[in-house]
Amino acid sequence: MLAKIVLRNATFGFDKIYTYLVPNELSAAVQPGLRIMVPFGAGNRLRECFVLETTVATEEAGSSYALKELDAICDPVPVLKPDQLRLAQQMKIRYVATWGEIMRSMLPPGLMSTADKGEGMRPRRERTVRLVDPEAATELLEGEELRFIQQIRVLELLLEYGEVTVAECRTLCQISDSPLNTLVKKGIVVYGWRESEAEDISAKAVTELAPHNIENMPLTDDQDTVMNALLSAFDAPDGDARRLREFLLHGVTGSGKTEVYLRLARKVLAAGRGVIILVPEISLTPQMVARITQRFGDEVAVQHSMLTARQRFDQWLRILRGEVRLVVGARSAVFSPVDNLGLIVIDEEQESAYISERRPCYDARTVGRLRCVNSDALLLLGSATPSVESYYRTETGRSRLLQLSSRPGGAHLPRVEIADMRKEERLGTSGLISMSLYKLLAETLEQGRQSVVLLNRRGYSAAVVCHDCGAGINCPACSVNMRWHAAGRRLMCHYCGRIASLPSHCPNCGSPYIQAVGCGTQQAVSAIAELLPTARILRMDQDAVRDEGRGGHAELLRRFAAGEADILVGTQMIARGHDFPDVAAVGVLMADLTLNQPDYRAHEEAFRLFTQAAGRAGRSTAGEAGIGRVIIQAFDADNLTLQAALHHDYSAFYTNELAFRRQAGYPPFKVLASVRINGHIERAVAERTQFLCEKAIKLREQHCPDSEIIFSRATRSGIWQLSRRYRWQFMLTGDDLAGITAILQNLALLPLRKDEKGITQSFEVDPA
Repeated sequence: MLAKIVLRNATFGFDKIYTYLVPNELSAAVQPGLRIMVPFGAGNRLRECFVLETTVATEEAGSSYALKELDAICDPVPVLKPDQLRLAQQMKIRYVATWGEIMRSMLPPGLMSTADKGEGMRPRRERTVRLVDPEAATELLEGEELRFIQQIRVLELLLEYGEVTVAECRTLCQISDSPLNTLVKKGIVVYGWRESEAEDISAKAVTELAPHNIENMPLTDDQDTVMNALLSAFDAPDGDARRLREFLLHGVTGSGKTEVYLRLARKVLAAGRGVIILVPEISLTPQMVARITQRFGDEVAVQHSMLTARQRFDQWLRILRGEVRLVVGARSAVFSPVDNLGLIVIDEEQESAYISERRPCYDARTVGRLRCVNSDALLLLGSATPSVESYYRTETGRSRLLQLSSRPGGAHLPRVEIADMRKEERLGTSGLISMSLYKLLAETLEQGRQSVVLLNRRGYSAAVVCHDCGAGINCPACSVNMRWHAAGRRLMCHYCGRIASLPSHCPNCGSPYIQAVGCGTQQAVSAIAELLPTARILRMDQDAVRDEGRGGHAELLRRFAAGEADILVGTQMIARGHDFPDVAAVGVLMADLTLNQPDYRAHEEAFRLFTQAAGRAGRSTAGEAGIGRVIIQAFDADNLTLQAALHHDYSAFYTNELAFRRQAGYPPFKVLASVRINGHIERAVAERTQFLCEKAIKLREQHCPDSEIIFSRATRSGIWQLSRRYRWQFMLTGDDLAGITAILQNLALLPLRKDEKGITQSFEVDPA
């Protein structure tokens, strides 16, 4: 028997399908999806690989060359299902990645084999990190000797929790391995190992945040119509006109989309098929997880990056063995090895969190679509503000639109107003709060109800500038301004984490007149506290969440849900999917910040953010008295996107946005792709980018001469330096997806020269 295999770790040049002989004693065990070890290369070094398929050996098969035999089997059973192998082949073509990169993304981290010891599959021992001397670490923090915020976060975490796994440290501190390695070299922390132990995560659901179980409550007419359409499509036989398998559920905030998901999942499970429910980020949507676990209990497996390696492995193994058929998780859960998949639900489908920024740079919505086609399953996308691409699919017949136009139980959509900051009287030391928003917050506080204030920028100010020469204080390692954080009395780079004290004089001209300009969530809290001194204010942004330690998102949301704060101030994480019935007022500060981002999706992001934030208000069923109020502060009050948000009018926004996309040649009318190069020497990076750009133009002439593909010139990226690495790029735009991916595949095969050591390349289709 022959086995066709691919390597787990390989560069593009060696990323091929290889054929090996299977020894007779192993022929019964070798199957597609199995991990095996094979001798590879001239030195016959053992390499881990995956079996793609097996075939019967023939005399002709090995006549021209001698085939090597595989050495050992890693696991007692295949770790990849047949539909996952098919998906891997599709992703390799679309996302310009190696076989190994794709297959590793489908498996839990740390997976190893101990089958030869009779123990079966288990994760590796977990690497840990701990302080060498806690007292010395405390002195370092108090003496302000550390220059990088990442190192400070690590020390604060270890002082609070002692020894933690490296994976936990990376996740909780939002860092790479580099700060840890630096602290190890300095003798401040030390690595260790510990055997991972099985953990029960069923109790980790945030049950305090789960609304009461409403499974037995009758559906609204809209919900009933939607359910009938979905069930009809699910049951439709081949050739039936109702058999379209992709749906977009467009429902206003609070309209009961989640209840539709859960009841449909119940029906699909009852039919003996599996279900995957994706949410943008588990840590930001604990209510969804709590509600699903409340409804389905032990029938649910949870998959996301906030779990420990052991937890993720245990959950994955339950799915692989068929012990559970319902999976809820973030982006990577789309790869879960669910048997007989019948439904994938993607909640808040418009979120950019579904796009991976690491290779393979996949879009979970596209991957979910491929899995559903391969498995003959339903794909249900849900959103109050659908992405332009998804809504356009309903107009072109590739998806079917379903709508929920009202909230259950008589709850009303909030009243939205725009505060024109050119005319409004502004209060507070920073002029951040308008008179109308102040009055709304004060009235809501007097009524004993809660408010939410959104400002999509953390910190205290946007930048520190010189009053005389206008120069800002830039990060020495990145091409961005450092931001002032009043809480720590320090400047911080939000990209590399470098921190610094506020200088007494301008580094450019020596002037003593330097000041913070712009604003962030910390400044918003200060301004509101000055206006409403009796209000209990809770801040929720990345800094505040990190300060809370493990489970920071859930803890802050629990406190607000429990009524421990009157006003919640935060970044966009407070706008997503949270259900707080007592919230009566919402304020959006500096809406122009989001509208004026240098991205063709800026207005789509703005409309989504304003609509989602507004959706937090008035979710109770208290009739007219329960109608929420929303005030959006902006200088460009006549902006069409703002006006559409004012009237909850997605159709108007979509019409304007689609016309802009069509005229400018953006998705969904064109395919975008990017080639991005970065390295420590800018000249080498620029030369490599220019070389690839010229090569790409020649490849188009060779592979798809009739395709209209436009190439931008090689240029610096928007943020052209991060952590002392220079970034250049060029873009490809066209109608021919296959042609563009073929060009990128060929570019990926071009080796780096010896003088280009340290340069990294990324090739992305539909880049984030």
